[in-house]
Amino acid sequence: MTQSVPDSISMSDLESFAKKAVTPVQKPLYDGLTKDEVQELAMETLRGMSRKCKDPMVEKCMMLAIAVSWIKWHTDLAQEIMPATADSDKSEEATEFATCLLRDAGKAQAIYTLVHDIGMDNDFILGLDQTEDSD
Repeated sequence: MTQSVPDSISMSDLESFAKKAVTPVQKPLYDGLTKDEVQELAMETLRGMSRKCKDPMVEKCMMLAIAVSWIKWHTDLAQEIMPATADSDKSEEATEFATCLLRDAGKAQAIYTLVHDIGMDNDFILGLDQTEDSD
């Protein structure tokens, strides 16, 4: 039996196909949040931060804090895995995983250094042009 290809398709047929289409369900992999919810939380946090302080120093501080958090997370997890590097059955996998984690911690350290060294007006981190606060 040969099926023919229609010359056209009605708008109601298109709408019906769209309603029946399978949409992928996002799994809440990130502390109970989906990928979209995590992205929205990040943007919501940035918007809230910008409403309270529009100076780019707040963003620099946030970026440095995030880099420190990444360094700590990667280093702590690598330290947890280190004992498994002595286990002969898991040694190679554990060593490779711990090495990757520490390599990523180093990348986060590089991010920290790059952001730290970017100067701004009244940059209290670098000690540039502090005119008001003297903490």
